[in-house]
Amino acid sequence: MMAVLHLMKDNPPDLVISGVNRGYNIADDVTYSGTVAAAMEGTALEIPSIALSQSFAERDDPKEHWDCAEMHAPPLVKKIFEIGWPQGVLLNINFPDLPADKVSKVRVTQQGTRDQSQLRVDQRIDARGQTYFWIGFRRIFTDPAAGTDLRAISEGEISVTPLHLNLTETVERQRLANLLDGDLSGLG
Repeated sequence: MMAVLHLMKDNPPDLVISGVNRGYNIADDVTYSGTVAAAMEGTALEIPSIALSQSFAERDDPKEHWDCAEMHAPPLVKKIFEIGWPQGVLLNINFPDLPADKVSKVRVTQQGTRDQSQLRVDQRIDARGQTYFWIGFRRIFTDPAAGTDLRAISEGEISVTPLHLNLTETVERQRLANLLDGDLSGLG
């Protein structure tokens, strides 16, 4: 916001790219991701915006495959920018935890939903001996739904998910409006 509204106010950018984030931002993660939030801010300022994240896994081989995003992001972002997308939509792109040459597919996905049984709370001790808690999901996927960002990443594909800022659930909004809209006398 500071860059667009103050530092670059006379010459705003044509594109906002947030990331590449260390770790994926898929499924429920998008609601608390700073990487996605920066792309949301760009979108709110009417600038086409993309969030980029590189998956990594907790496993015996701790190598992070930054080469995946490094190799695939530039041509993918270029292609997407050429194609274009509607105002008010941001793109959330996640790269799988694989070497770049092992990835062969891009999949346009929808936001998935996490298996809440994979949520964990770890109690830890910091360097001063104070207790703190780390909350997060295990980095495994049980059986993600087809067409979701979770499924694409679990199958080693690049996930491109179009998101929008309006989080209104329209079917429920209409149902509640049918039941509640009107004066307050009907509530008691």
